[in-house]
Amino acid sequence: KIKLKYDKDTVFTAIFRAIKCGVVTESDNNTYGKVTPASGSYNYDTTLVITASEEPGYKFSKWTYQPTVTSLSITYKVQNLNGDTTFRAEFVPRQYPVNAVADGAKGTVTIEGGAGLKDYNSQVTINVTPIPGYDFKEWRKGDQVVSNSATYYYTVEIGGANLVAYFTESEFTVTASADPAQGSVSGGGKYLYGATATLTATPAYGYKFKEWHDGTAGTVVAEPAS
Repeated sequence: KIKLKYDKDTVFTAIFRAIKCGVVTESDNNTYGKVTPASGSYNYDTTLVITASEEPGYKFSKWTYQPTVTSLSITYKVQNLNGDTTFRAEFVPRQYPVNAVADGAKGTVTIEGGAGLKDYNSQVTINVTPIPGYDFKEWRKGDQVVSNSATYYYTVEIGGANLVAYFTESEFTVTASADPAQGSVSGGGKYLYGATATLTATPAYGYKFKEWHDGTAGTVVAEPAS
């Protein structure tokens, strides 16, 4: 509003410009997802459509605005901009199933938090304890060997995993000996858990067999020569 003095016909032209609204569009984590269009200035009363795009392993959760939840739709239509505004897209990890078993029930498996859905890219501790007679060999995912340790720290992948622990039969060494001057023994060697090892003592000339001693404890364990 202005006051003017003039002494002849005069034409005045009022010129207007659009009010600009500063709009910030952002992701709560750019590793999880992106937002388009980029932040910028938009005319007052404009309708703006903003879209969230998900990165693999993550899903869109919601749009927030200072910090009220404004929409749960991945594409959000902002009607009639009327001031500076910030819109944030929030994302969460997708969940995938994780399970682990022992081949042939030859061990006991424990999974941190139990089997089931786990957050993408989280780490899950999986452990197996073999039953007597077996030694842990490896963890496999399908045909792929993923770990040679009984405790496996699995990072959840897209699609999850069904893991299987494999084992070998426990093998033990039986050592049998005698004073060479008094006789000889046979039957020592490697044996699987639960197998029967037959040891035979053969006295030298002038000696006869007396008894078997446990080499660790020194106790009498058997009296037959075989």
